Amino acid sequence: MLDFPSTLVIGKNPKLSGNCVKTLLGLIGHQLDSNPDLLVIDQNSGWSITAIRTISAFLCLKPYNHSSRVVLIRSIENLETAAQNALLKNLEEPGELRFFILTTTNHKLVLPTIISRCHLIFSVSPDSPISSPTWSLPKNIKEILDLSDNISPDKSTIKTLLQEQLLINQQLLLDSADPKIAQNLKLLIKSIDLINHHVDPKSALDYYLLRQI
Repeated sequence: MLDFPSTLVIGKNPKLSGNCVKTLLGLIGHQLDSNPDLLVIDQNSGWSITAIRTISAFLCLKPYNHSSRVVLIRSIENLETAAQNALLKNLEEPGELRFFILTTTNHKLVLPTIISRCHLIFSVSPDSPISSPTWSLPKNIKEILDLSDNISPDKSTIKTLLQEQLLINQQLLLDSADPKIAQNLKLLIKSIDLINHHVDPKSALDYYLLRQI
C-alpha cells in the first residue's frame, strides 16, 4: 500500500517513468490495462480542464473490482494553469482509498502548490549520479555518531545528502517492496522535514542515524 495519496514521478525518460507508474500501481493492487478503477488522463483524453473535471465524478463511484480508485495523469506539465488549479481540490481531499499518480518531464511547469501536495519520486537510470550506494550504518551509538561527523562536517550540505539518500531509497523501493526500505524512507522524510522546520541539520542527521539502531 502506498503511504501517500498523491505521488508525482519526475523524469526525462518516459520508459523509466512508465515502469515506475506500473510499480506504484502494483503496490496498491492495480494494473494498467483493462482497469475500470483507473482513470487515465494523457494525450488520448487530452489535458483540458474538461478532462480534469471528470475526476470528481470518477472518485465518487465505488470501485468495481479493486479496493481503491486511481487517477493517473501523464505529463501533467501539459495542463494549462486553470486545469492545474482545478486539480488542486482533488489533491487536497482525494477521499479514502483514492490515489493520484502524476508524471512529468519538466516539474518547473507544474504549479508549486501541486508539487507540495505530492510525494516526489525521481525516475533515474541505473548509471545516474544519484544511484550511489546507500550509507552503510553501524549498530553502535558511538560509531554512528562518528559516522555522522564524517558524513558532513559542513552542516549546509546535510539536507542535500539526506535528499540524495531519499532518492536512492525511493529507487530501491521500486525494485523491491522491502518494508525496511519503506521504513528508511519514512525516517529520511522526517529528518528532511525537521530541517525544513529549522531544526539544526546535524541534529536531524543524528536523529536519522540513531533511529537505525
